[in-house]
Amino acid sequence: MPKIDVVAHQVDFLVFVSPAINWMAQSNYMTELRRSFAPDSAEKMAAEAKLDALIENGGSYADYVRLSETVEFFEADDFSAQWWQFAVRNAGADMTPDLAALPDLPILLIAGALTAKWTHKTVSKHSSGCCHRISCKWSGLMKRGTA
Repeated sequence: MPKIDVVAHQVDFLVFVSPAINWMAQSNYMTELRRSFAPDSAEKMAAEAKLDALIENGGSYADYVRLSETVEFFEADDFSAQWWQFAVRNAGADMTPDLAALPDLPILLIAGALTAKWTHKTVSKHSSGCCHRISCKWSGLMKRGTA
């Protein structure tokens, strides 16, 4: 989310559209949600943990391709080089400190149906403003490789 000085810009309210509050926490939430519908094997969970570690540690696209060759649960072309770089660059993004620093402003949160509950809970917990949520069914509309 872009950083703004809400006091200097005379902002009266904020609108968040599908914000990535904390990338890895949100990824973990989505993984747990997916697994609640269709549990993963221990092997797939181990492969996903390796993938997460590679992203969190800033692994290169070549490292990702090598990893994809050793596991059966994802393919090298699941990530384009550009999408991989985007994921690695943003994996550590965490706007919770920014939320805590916001003045008491109303917040309208518009988020995809699958992430709306988690995002609303996180925004409400870390900001002093009143947060209203609208859930939409367009979560996941953007295709990989377009970032």
